[in-house]
Amino acid sequence: MPEPNPPLRLSAQRALLGAIGPGVLGISVALEGGRLAFDGFVAADATEEEREALDLAASEMLADFPEVKGLDLDISEAPDATLPDRGGEWVFLRLGTGVGR
Repeated sequence: MPEPNPPLRLSAQRALLGAIGPGVLGISVALEGGRLAFDGFVAADATEEEREALDLAASEMLADFPEVKGLDLDISEAPDATLPDRGGEWVFLRLGTGVGR
């Protein structure tokens, strides 16, 4: 489990406010090696608007950290209610969704 990063969590909270639609299952974020990793997991029926909202949220988070040099954005469809753990901090996890290894 990563070391808690309160500024990262607060940035995610601000950026994701109003951006999580019903098709979004989970979001994990991390600051690693001068880069922001943003992993969003969506249901197969997630809309393009929901995916774009996550993309925008990741960009807003990047703007909060001027020392960070890049963004690793991954928005993936989850085949079921168990999401892969990629090592970041979970900032959103929909009820009924779990995290596997």
